[in-house]
Amino acid sequence: MVQDLRIEGTHDSLKDGRKDESIWVIEPTHERDERGNLHRKYDIFVRDGNVSVQLVGTLFRLDKTLFFDLYPVRDSGVRDAGGAPTVSEVIRLAMYENRHVVWKVEFTDKGMTYWFPTSNGSARAALLAPELKQSPLGDGRIGLVLPPSTKEAQNYLRRFATNSSVFDYRGELIKRKKDA
Repeated sequence: MVQDLRIEGTHDSLKDGRKDESIWVIEPTHERDERGNLHRKYDIFVRDGNVSVQLVGTLFRLDKTLFFDLYPVRDSGVRDAGGAPTVSEVIRLAMYENRHVVWKVEFTDKGMTYWFPTSNGSARAALLAPELKQSPLGDGRIGLVLPPSTKEAQNYLRRFATNSSVFDYRGELIKRKKDA
């Protein structure tokens, strides 16, 4: 696990260079593990129109690649606005089963760029590693279903980290200036 002050603050979300209506607030928090060791995590609050989602996040590094593990805490509900899915709808779709979702992230001078597997990226990962579990419902849920073993999951993340056909969704969080 790593800490980085650049992730903290209020962020606007961009997709394809255009701002959507979601606002992300990322705040540091501390959590003790079963041994009493203190770990820095992040409380994440996403506001998307009238919908709000709360997540807990952990930054971690594998080799030279930075990842952000996101886990749902609360969801105010889903709205169907028609057209392209909203950020909250994507989060809910990815985390419907209250499971961890891992983003690959890079910090920029404006904020953070992130990538995660969509259903197409997950299908590509299944072709490359057929032993990975797929959603039995075939319901369009996004993300990779990694094995529960931390070591095995890390090996898959290393294997897929540079594969843009697996980590095929690209978004940006642009940090707001303090006076905004």
